[in-house]
Amino acid sequence: MRQVPSATAATYRQHHPEETPLFALVKKHWPSFAAKAETLYRGGLLRYVRDEF
Repeated sequence: MRQVPSATAATYRQHHPEETPLFALVKKHWPSFAAKAETLYRGGLLRYVRDEF
């Protein structure tokens, strides 16, 4: 009989979002996006969002 691995037996695989095309695109356009957001939203972007990039 074949055993099915349980959900608790799963191993964690680290993700590397900084290696994705989406991250590269956001990073490329971040300065203009952040500047525009500062003018549109009172108080600008949340600190944790600014700190990420």
